[in-house]
Order: sequence, then structure tokens, then C-alpha cells
Amino acid sequence: KLNNVDKKFHHVKAHIESTLSKEVNGFKTVVSDDFKNIFKVDKGTGGFTEEAIYHAMPTEGHKQIPVFGGERSHNTARKYVLENAENKQNKPVKYFTGECLILSMDGSAGHMTYKPKGEKFTLNHHAACTTLKKEYNGKVNLKWFKYEYQHTLKEAAVSKGNSRTLSKEVLKSIVITAPDTITQEEWVREIEELEALNSRLQGIQDHISELSQAEVVSSL
Repeated sequence: KLNNVDKKFHHVKAHIESTLSKEVNGFKTVVSDDFKNIFKVDKGTGGFTEEAIYHAMPTEGHKQIPVFGGERSHNTARKYVLENAENKQNKPVKYFTGECLILSMDGSAGHMTYKPKGEKFTLNHHAACTTLKKEYNGKVNLKWFKYEYQHTLKEAAVSKGNSRTLSKEVLKSIVITAPDTITQEEWVREIEELEALNSRLQGIQDHISELSQAEVVSSL
């Protein structure tokens, strides 16, 4: 019975994840411009290697600044550094503060993570801080852009060995179209509801998996 329930949850989750990965089409265009005219892309610090990060790791009592790179998600940092961290050339690293999108340029190129206003972090050269230019503030919702254009940016990346790379030159040539801000905000609300549902389903599925394992152990 648990296996059957698990299969049902897996089917529903797969459907939700498929829906989240699809771009929405058919809106009335209000914004239409090149990526380079809408966004500013500021790449992270070069030479910010694992060794440099290790030497800048915070000790107890010091403020911890999360470090991100070319991963798929930039929600939970695997490493933290001090505010005065340096790269391997002993030059200060760049620090960034939201509101922005962290865009992976190498590795999982094209993947984006929204960072709210005031959240501070640093990046290596595999990622970039992407912000709206002044003339587009209030015209493009960053969360909407992340949902709508992540697939496009991922497709624009090219393979290099085992990873993918997205160049700033390619980004500049991508034409961005968007509906009015009210429509963008409505889409964001609906997608966030789906993501919240997906997260709850994952929790239930994990619990079912634990119960199934316990059932197998008890029957031995």
C-alpha cells in the first residue's frame, strides 16, 4: 500500500515539476528589448579558489558571508567567508547585495536564484550578480524573469567538457519580452504556490519512504 501511495505522489510531483519547467507563452508584450539594455551582469571574483576560500573561512564570533558559484541552486551555501576575504592574488573579493538574481555562468550555466533586498553574499567567477538597470526598475519582476527565462538561458549555454558555459556576449544578444507587471506578479504567485505544494509533496514522499524502510526492517 505504501509503495502504491508513493507511486501516486511521484506521479503528481513529476507533473508539477514538468509544469514549473515550461515557459508561458501568449502574453501581450509590454517590454521588448535586448538583455544588455535591461540587465547589468557583474561576474564574481576571479582567482577565488578553494584554497583562497579556506584561508578566509570565518572563526567563531565573526560574520559569515555565503559563497556561491556555478551550482544549480544558490539558496543554501556550502561555504562561508569573512567580510575581508581575498582571492589567491591577495586582492579583495567582490560582495553583492540583493535584490538580484545569481546567474550561473559555468557549470550549471543558465540556472538562476532570486535573492531579496539586503541579502549579502559573494561569488566566484563561475557566477554573476544580475540586476535591473535603472530604466527597467518596476517594469520587470526578477522572480518572473527567473521562472520565464531560465530555460532560454540554459539552452543558450554551450558544452565544455563535463560542464556548460554561458558567455556575456551570448546573453547580450537575447531579446527579452515581458507582459505588464500585474501579469508578471500573478504568474509569480501561481508558480510559488506550485513550488510550495511540490515541497510539501516531497516531505510526504520522504516520510512514506522512511515508513517503507521501517516496514521492511520490521518484517525481517
